[in-house]
Amino acid sequence: CADATGCLANILGHEVFVHSIRGKGSAFSVELDPVPLEAPADGAADAAGEAGGKTILVLDDDHRIRKAMVRLLESWGYRVLAAEDRASACQLASVAPERIDLVIADYRLACDCNGVEAVRDLQRLVGRPLPVLIVTADFGPEEMQMVFGADFPALRKPVSPSALQAVVAGLLDESRPLPVEATAG
Repeated sequence: CADATGCLANILGHEVFVHSIRGKGSAFSVELDPVPLEAPADGAADAAGEAGGKTILVLDDDHRIRKAMVRLLESWGYRVLAAEDRASACQLASVAPERIDLVIADYRLACDCNGVEAVRDLQRLVGRPLPVLIVTADFGPEEMQMVFGADFPALRKPVSPSALQAVVAGLLDESRPLPVEATAG
């Protein structure tokens, strides 16, 4: 993706349109499908039953991606806590460490921190292992060695909602196998 807005539109399955006039400017628009207010989004009713009151901590330093991830997870029935950096994630976890059932962390975070390091801090703080999913656009050998060396599954950005839903459900219910994309090193 060229930019975060385009990535978010792609993740959510929406088209982005650009209309430019040289010397005048550009207009951007995103086409959304109408959804009746009374009806849940596709799959939301089924996923809400699977969510079972689980709480997911989303750690991503990009506000737009974090916001889209929160909305998507909430539409599936999960409670979601959101943090932009390691310090705010640790602060959220320290308030109620028993509430966190899963952490979804971006690999590349601000302040020379990465998601693997941040999650290790969270696990020390809560005093127990937490299921973790790393999402990243950085699939270089060093990054993946760190992610898979920590025994964390990873999904490549942009993440499709169906892949995310399958991996989240699998991590929260250990009897379900994870999709190959999330387990391959």
